[in-house]
Amino acid sequence: MQTTMTPSLLALLLIVAFVLHDGEETLVMQRWQQRHSADVMRRFPRLKHRLSHLASITTRGFAIAAAEEFVIIAAAAIMLFLGVPYAFYIVSALFIAFVVHQAIHLVQAPILRSYVPGLLTNILLLPATITGMVYIIQTLTAMQIAVCSAAGIVVMMVNLPFAHYIGRKLSQ
Repeated sequence: MQTTMTPSLLALLLIVAFVLHDGEETLVMQRWQQRHSADVMRRFPRLKHRLSHLASITTRGFAIAAAEEFVIIAAAAIMLFLGVPYAFYIVSALFIAFVVHQAIHLVQAPILRSYVPGLLTNILLLPATITGMVYIIQTLTAMQIAVCSAAGIVVMMVNLPFAHYIGRKLSQ
């Protein structure tokens, strides 16, 4: 599958996909939590702490958390647009982390037998994110993809709790 993707288009795709996806999550998360968290905690008691944490974040808090994450993505894209060395690897790492985040939602929905916040945009964005992943796979070596994947996932795992913390603190 040949793509017409470029590094700049990949960065723009990441920005647009992130804004759409996190916009959906921000708009529906608090109400979804109110309606579904008790059932999810009953069915999956090991998730109680995580769901309680998420339930403590308001819609404003989710928007603040998403804004913090957006700053990271925008900074990587700006570095790429300015020709900063290795910026394509940073954008690729963040893109891969976004795709992993998408995959998590796509797995959550059938497990919970329910819509989960972000699912609609994930489905709508699948063709675009697949195209982006194909471009990364065609452009980088297997080792570069592995390093970008590991780095992106680590950044996501470290930054997400930080973003939620900021969102919770600034929305009180």
